[in-house]
Amino acid sequence: MKLSRILKSFIIVTGMSSFSSQQGGEKLTLKLTVSNIKEAVGDMYIAVYADESTYMKDRFAEVIAPIEAEGTVDVEIKIPKGTYAVTIFQDENGDNELNTNFMGIPKEPYGFSNNPKIMFGPPKFKEASFDFTENGQQIGIELK
Repeated sequence: MKLSRILKSFIIVTGMSSFSSQQGGEKLTLKLTVSNIKEAVGDMYIAVYADESTYMKDRFAEVIAPIEAEGTVDVEIKIPKGTYAVTIFQDENGDNELNTNFMGIPKEPYGFSNNPKIMFGPPKFKEASFDFTENGQQIGIELK
């Protein structure tokens, strides 16, 4: 599969302006620090995946956050304890999708939890996943 098709399938968010979650449980605050923002333009589309079987298919949670400054953006998401992988892209042109070139390589900034190396497609769930165990836990994601 082309990188663009895979990235678009997990990251396109349709009309969301706030957090949504598909499962119950006590929700705690996960703090995301997104770095390497080169331009304060557009929105940050964030998708949270809860397990390997739904990774890149069905989002557990999603949020759209405005980008108001270059450098870093902090976002808080309320989710229950568990193992998750987070994916992000910066929608610089406001078309609600990750734009790619003719070879399927993203033209807009994107990133994954754990900041894994990207070779020929997105990382596997185990490469991007982390254990969310406490309220206020913080993770950093660097845009590429």
